[in-house]
Amino acid sequence: MAVPLRAPMAPLREDSMIQLDNDADGHDDMMLLLEDPQQPRRVKPLAIAAMAFAGLFGTLVWAGRGGSGLAQLRGAPLEAMAAYAIEVECLKLGQYYFLDDIPNALRTLQASPANCLEHCRQTPGCAYFSFWPDGGCILQGDNATLHNVSSSSNSEVLSGHIGCADSDAASTPGVAASGDHGTVYAIYTYGACGSSTQPLQDLSSPTKDFRGLRTYTETRTGAATTATDVGALFNGFAHPRVPTLALRWNEPSDYWPGAGKPELPLHADETNRVMDVGMHNMKHYFDRLGRLQIANISHASQDPIFKEAYDHAWLAWGAYEQQKLWVSQKDITMEEVIDRFLPGKMLVSQIQENTLEAIDNMYLVQDEKTLDCVFVFEGTHTFHEFFGNLGISTAKPHYCGFGGVHKGYGGKLSWLMKYGMPKLRPSLAKCRQVTCTGHSLGGALCDIFAACANSQRTENHQFQNQMWTKGTPELMPKMKQLRISS
Repeated sequence: MAVPLRAPMAPLREDSMIQLDNDADGHDDMMLLLEDPQQPRRVKPLAIAAMAFAGLFGTLVWAGRGGSGLAQLRGAPLEAMAAYAIEVECLKLGQYYFLDDIPNALRTLQASPANCLEHCRQTPGCAYFSFWPDGGCILQGDNATLHNVSSSSNSEVLSGHIGCADSDAASTPGVAASGDHGTVYAIYTYGACGSSTQPLQDLSSPTKDFRGLRTYTETRTGAATTATDVGALFNGFAHPRVPTLALRWNEPSDYWPGAGKPELPLHADETNRVMDVGMHNMKHYFDRLGRLQIANISHASQDPIFKEAYDHAWLAWGAYEQQKLWVSQKDITMEEVIDRFLPGKMLVSQIQENTLEAIDNMYLVQDEKTLDCVFVFEGTHTFHEFFGNLGISTAKPHYCGFGGVHKGYGGKLSWLMKYGMPKLRPSLAKCRQVTCTGHSLGGALCDIFAACANSQRTENHQFQNQMWTKGTPELMPKMKQLRISS
């Protein structure tokens, strides 16, 4: 039986979209079992979702209707307006270089201005680079001229000469200075649950869009049916304004930069959308991210923005303390995940908090070279926690001044911040910049945490509970993972 779709669609600007292609092997049907009926409190997250949805809802199908069509990638505006041009050391903020005189110098996606600068250094004939808010990197030769952006939506474009120092390119907007309240530089989530009735915004950005990437998996199973990761779909809440990637099997995947598509995957252009529990498994995210192609370029999976998403996926998956690696079928801990798959990064802090629903983990992982950190939230791993995910309130509670935040997720984050953040603050102060990540519930917690941190609403008590003060970046000592909480 189909359930009519009645999800309100917030008005969004029309964004460009890059079509991606992947050639993953196919969708594996998965048998979900509880190995031990005497298993203590902690249960595999996928098993929780499987049994709960099977018992509570049966087969759920979302029905909708509407139009279709994909916008093509469009270039940045070339008109001049001097109001947004500010010099930041070697870099130019709110200005870009343009002449288009480098043969085959196509627009690429890069993770940061520093990556765009390095790409310029590696490209023959490049003299100038421009890094756009959506991650676009455009290279130009010696004859390029400097232009001012024409609108505030691109006021964060950063441009510079090939001779700029790496430290200049690292001084980007969104990184708090020493003594300031800390902010979240980017968010990377996987199958995250919707977090609020209206898309959360990054109030520290002129565009109100977060950096990073939200990903969810989907597979077209018939002419009019699409199976979608149940976590991204089931509660009907909106997602934040962040670049969005819909990962598909054996056909082009869709990428929306800028604000992304906060209303998706609640599409209105399909007849049926099926919640798929198996696709919530992180294995499918690794398979698809690892084989991405852009315009049939085989090395697209190494493009910095998507490589960053692939690397952060290991942390979102490892946050469940101990998982069974699908290749070897052997248990692997978060500490072992970092050592094996993320060379140059190390676990520097871990907090375990009993939130009554579960003993929840938060981790801080630091890069040895850049001193950047990733704040990792654990996803759903107990039955009590799963039912907390259903805590949808008609009262539309506020979190950190944002209305309509999911009652269960806001309550969970409030508890974690009140009792966990005092232990994390000293470590966060030593990070050059902070990114957060998480899978499922962990992704929703990351979204709300980032929105609050970047709101800088210093009078709000929830902001005060989770705030930290930026200090001098320094390399922290590596720690051993805490004992498994189960």
